[in-house]
Amino acid sequence: MPKPSPYPHGADPSIYPTVDVMREAYLKGFYRTHPHEGLMRIGPLPTLPPDAGEIARAIYAECRPRCHALIVMPRKILLVRFARRARMEDLARLEYERTLISQTPELAAVRHWRVEMRLVYCDLADGVEEQARDRGIRLALYRPRWLYTHRPRNVNRPEHGIVARKLTPERLAQYAAYHDPPRPGSADALNRALTLSARLRSLTPEQRSARNSKAARTRWARMSAEERRAVNRARGERLWGAMNGEQRAELARRLNHARWSKAYARRGADSGAGHAPTANAR
Repeated sequence: MPKPSPYPHGADPSIYPTVDVMREAYLKGFYRTHPHEGLMRIGPLPTLPPDAGEIARAIYAECRPRCHALIVMPRKILLVRFARRARMEDLARLEYERTLISQTPELAAVRHWRVEMRLVYCDLADGVEEQARDRGIRLALYRPRWLYTHRPRNVNRPEHGIVARKLTPERLAQYAAYHDPPRPGSADALNRALTLSARLRSLTPEQRSARNSKAARTRWARMSAEERRAVNRARGERLWGAMNGEQRAELARRLNHARWSKAYARRGADSGAGHAPTANAR
C-alpha cells in the first residue's frame, strides 16, 4: 500500500508542486552523488546520409523523446517519471521509455544493467496502484518535508571520486568500469569457474562426500517444516513416477510390513507380549 499523500485526493493539480520542482528536489535530495540527468534524450540516433554535417546530426539527436530523469547506480539504471496525479498514461510512458534505454548510444557502457522503473507522485488516480504492481513499476510518494530533512551527511559518498553530473560517454564508461559486475562469459567469470573446477577435481572421494553432505545438511537445516515436507513430497512423487508396476507393488508391500511391525511393537510394549508379522504378511 502506498503512503498516504499529504495532498487531498482529487484536488486541483495546481496545488501540487510542478514536475520541474519535483525533479530537481528529488535528484538533489537523494541522488546527488550518483550520475544522473534530468530531461535526458533517449532512443537511437536517427539515420542520416553520410554527407550530413555535425549541426544536422545534433539537431536530429535533439528530436528524440525525453525522460524525466535517469539515474545510474551500481549495477542498476533507475528510470524515474514524476506526476502530480499519476495516471495510466504515466505507466505506459515508463514502459515505452524502458524499451529505448537499450537503444541509447550515450548509455552503451551500462545498457546491460538492470532497469528499474519508478513513478514519483503526489496523488494517484483510481486503478494506478494495481496496474503499477502488475507491470513491475515502483510507486514513490513525493513528500517535500521528509525529502528535505532526511539526507544523512555520511552516506552516498563515492569512493572513486567520479561524480558524473552529466551522462557523458567518457565519465559513464569510467563509472561502469568501476561498478560493472562480472558478466556471464567474461574472462574473470571463466577463470573463477576453471579454478573452482580444478579444486573440485583435486578432492578425494572422502572429501567430496563430506563436502556434499555438509552442503546438504546446511540447506536442510535452513528449511522450515513446510519446506521440508514439500521437498520430501516432491522426491516421493519423482521416485514413484520412475517405478514400474512391480517396483510399486514391492514398495507398497514393504511399507505395509513396516507399518504393521510398528503397530505390533507398540502393542507388545504396552502389554508385554506381541510379535511382528513376517515379511510376507499382507
